[in-house]
This record gives sequence, C-alpha cells and structure tokens, in this order.
Amino acid sequence: PGSDVMRTQFSSDDLRSIVQQAHDGALPVAAHAHGVPAIEQSIEAEVDCIEHFSCLTDQGFAFSDELADRVAERDIAISCVIPPPLDMDLKELPPAIQKLAATTGLTPRQAHEQRADMIGRLHARGVRVVVGIDAGLNPRMAHGNLPGRSGRRRGSARSWRSPAAPGRPSPRGSSARERPDPRSPGR
Repeated sequence: PGSDVMRTQFSSDDLRSIVQQAHDGALPVAAHAHGVPAIEQSIEAEVDCIEHFSCLTDQGFAFSDELADRVAERDIAISCVIPPPLDMDLKELPPAIQKLAATTGLTPRQAHEQRADMIGRLHARGVRVVVGIDAGLNPRMAHGNLPGRSGRRRGSARSWRSPAAPGRPSPRGSSARERPDPRSPGR
C-alpha cells in the first residue's frame, strides 16, 4: 500500500547488495516488478526471477525483444501473472493500474491479448517462463479461493526451460528442456 508500482522501490546499489548477499548465502532472489525501470534494474542486478514483468510505463506496455534477449542471456526466470479476469471491476486494481487504464483506454481484453503476446514472445526467445496466480491480491483472488474459481483442479505444477532461441546457446550453458507435452500422462 502506498508504493508506486511503476517505479523502483530500491536504489540500484541496494538491490545489487541484496542480490549479492542472498547469492553468497546460496539463496535465490525474486524481484516484484511491474514498471520498466524496476525490470531494467532487476536485470542489471541479476536477480533470479522477476515476478509480473508487466513492462508498464505511464503510456502503456513497453515490451521489446531486446529486453527479452537480456533476460534470456542472464537466465532470469519470469513469473508472468495473467491479467485479472475480463469481468473484473477495474476499481479493484491498484490506483496506478486504474490510472493507466484510464489514460490509455486499455481494456481488460486488450491487456489479456497484449500479455498473451508478450508471454509467447518471451518463450520464443528462450526465456524461462513460469506462471503465477497472484493469490491474495484482492477478495476475488483470496488465498484458498482459487480451486472454486477454476471449477477443477489441475495436475501437479511443472516448470520447463524454453529452448534457446535460434542461433543462441541455452542460457548459462545449461541444456534446455523441452516443454512437456500437455497430452502426456501424469498431467
């Protein structure tokens, strides 16, 4: 509450120090970043995961393949939360996101379409993409409320590494694993 999701919350030096201290203790670091400045800062600090990766500016989305390439080169996982449901009242969103929607005229449907395109482009460029649900964000997404919202439970969660983009080795020299076939048993 009270923070501006479009801006950074730490100085670059502080974030680098946090990452270094965590890594010295063999701990991963996840950054919560909606705005492009926070994403850029997180990439430079070499966090292990960027939550949301919304690529927001005051004018809307600002995603580029160059940004995706930088993430892939550093083998940073991206936890992409799909935007709120299409029928969600925009008044339930944080004030900065409400303002963005009002300023840009962005509808929930357009946000979904842009987000889906971004996730596909990230994956195609070799970025490790994981999906989050942002449970606890608001009453609609309250902890413990999600199985009832989806109407069914899925199998165990899986993660995968995107194959390296054409002409590039897998990030950090690791061997890429192909995405599991959703039709395979055990899903």
